[in-house]
Amino acid sequence: MTNRTYEWDHPDFLKSIQFEKKNDTIFITRKGQPLQLSTPELRLPFGVDKNYNGLQMKLQCNHWDETENDHKKFIEFIRTLEQRMCEILGITRDLLPSQVSFHPKFPPIISTKVIVNRGNTIGTEIIDCDKTPVNIFNIEKGEIVACKLLIDSIRPYKGKFWYKLKCKKVVCVKRH
Repeated sequence: MTNRTYEWDHPDFLKSIQFEKKNDTIFITRKGQPLQLSTPELRLPFGVDKNYNGLQMKLQCNHWDETENDHKKFIEFIRTLEQRMCEILGITRDLLPSQVSFHPKFPPIISTKVIVNRGNTIGTEIIDCDKTPVNIFNIEKGEIVACKLLIDSIRPYKGKFWYKLKCKKVVCVKRH
């Protein structure tokens, strides 16, 4: 895995994120746009899953055993961002469930949501390395992808605050 530069790896990135409350929703923006993050190459251990009325993809760090890499930096960034969200909201960490789950025997998994528009059309752009469109239902377990994630808001629900990492774009890097 090559170390490349990501927008979230810039020292001032977190400082440039803005939070704006409208009614019960807190919108997260950067430079006037919803917050977007590029991921390193990640593995889809379960492929695309149906979740209630939506679709989700669990992204797994596939090079977790390496000492210094983009995966660990990305996971640390998400954890730092979540901590920053808690500070802005004035809440304790347990009131904002993390989108990263840890298991002692496996690399961390990042929960993401596929954007589904009205009429059940897929709003997530899915392509291969040659920019050829890929049908979301043809993505298999174990594929390697790089994503552009979107975080647009934090919402209160049942005494906690929730946000979603939405896949705006998925590039299938290695297909089975």
